[in-house]
Amino acid sequence: MNLKEIGNKILSAWIFFGELMRKFMATVFLTLIYLLLICPVGIVLRVFNRLQYNNEIDIDTKNKKVDLDYPF
Repeated sequence: MNLKEIGNKILSAWIFFGELMRKFMATVFLTLIYLLLICPVGIVLRVFNRLQYNNEIDIDTKNKKVDLDYPF
């Protein structure tokens, strides 16, 4: 085997690996990132009540009078 044949085999193996990665990268890799990084952070923040949601809902907005001349 000469150097050109070895290089062609390495190149074909690299292209095959690239095709496999192309097929799985978008779904599997991003799903793993979501499940291993984002979900645990959200769960920990919920457990320790560190999420800053405004849970107060102003239900009485229908009865409020709005000044249409100066809305802001």
